[in-house]
Order: sequence, then structure tokens, then C-alpha cells
Amino acid sequence: MNAKDDGNISPWLEAQKAQIAGLRVGFSLAPGWYGAFERSLMEDPDAHRLVSQSLPRCKAPLLAAFVTMLAGTDVENRLVDLKHKRGEALKRIIRSAALRNPHIRKDAQAKEFMARASQAFDTRREGLADYCFACLIIQRYLEFRSGVKPTARELAALLKAGLSAAGRPARAIDYDLLRRNLRNYEKRHSFRFSGQQCAAVIELKPS
Repeated sequence: MNAKDDGNISPWLEAQKAQIAGLRVGFSLAPGWYGAFERSLMEDPDAHRLVSQSLPRCKAPLLAAFVTMLAGTDVENRLVDLKHKRGEALKRIIRSAALRNPHIRKDAQAKEFMARASQAFDTRREGLADYCFACLIIQRYLEFRSGVKPTARELAALLKAGLSAAGRPARAIDYDLLRRNLRNYEKRHSFRFSGQQCAAVIELKPS
């Protein structure tokens, strides 16, 4: 019985790491991008705590690159698509193992795992609110690295800095709308990315 048949998800985990690394393939940062990112934050009063407390405890250049990629590309839609595909792949592995092994099929923990997987990887209506899914990754990452959960104002300041670094018009981000979108998202979806997993997304460099 091979790994796919017996429910071993290690190959699946390795595939996810490769797919996440591939998100940055083909994305290039313009000269002076990081200076533009830093200037935007330094000039934004909503970013004071980020600059003084949170970012020094993070891998700030990698976070800045992630935010700039988010603001300058369609990476958020790609993240949502990746979430859907990885969920379907994981459920196929578990279903395949259950079909071949009656103990797995009848096991209460396996049934609960499938139910949780279906909820955790549900992407219906995701991507409709700008930056929502990726901002949850950033929020969880900042809290994991710094111990401080960023506010919607601080997330909006980061997105504005990302727009500046990407060479796009640095429009004001509606942080009240962002706050509501994040709250509604967490009510409707099960965001089960740990801080460590969010760090893997943001800090993983392309090979």
C-alpha cells in the first residue's frame, strides 16, 4: 500500500511548501521598493506601533515583500485558489485511505478530521472582499512574531505601504470596511492557519 492509500499526508505537506514558494516565481520588485515601503509607514501615524514594536521582531523585509506582492499582483486570488486545491487533494488522500481500510472508514477521529477539513478549506465567497484572506495571514503572522495583534488601521497602513512600494497609487485603505470584512470572514470560515504556518507563507523564499 503506497503513501496515498494509507493516509500518509507527508507528501501532501511537501507539495504545499513547493506551491507556496512558487507564488513568488516571476514576481520582481522595482528598484527602491523597500525605501518606498518604509517611507510610507514612517509617514503614517497609524503605523507608529507597527514600526516601533512589531516589525523589529519580524523578518520585516520578507513581510514587506509579501505585502508589496499582495498589493501589486493578483496573489490573493492565487492564495484562495491554492487553498481550494490543497483542501481537495488532502480530502482525496483521506477518502482513498478510508475506502481501502475499514478501520479508518469507521474511526470517529477520521470522520471528524474530514468534517474539519471540509470546513477549513471551504473557499465559497472568498476573494470577494479585497485583501481579506491575505490580511488574516499577515495578522496571524505579526501576532506570532511580535506578540501584538495588529489593528485594522495597522493592516491598512501596511497595504498602503505595499501599494507605494509596488508603484501603484497609494490610495487610502478603508480600515473600517477591512475590519468588518475580517470579522465576517472569521464568522463564516474556519481560518485554521497557525502563526507558524503563516510565517512559512510569508518568510518562505523562492528556490
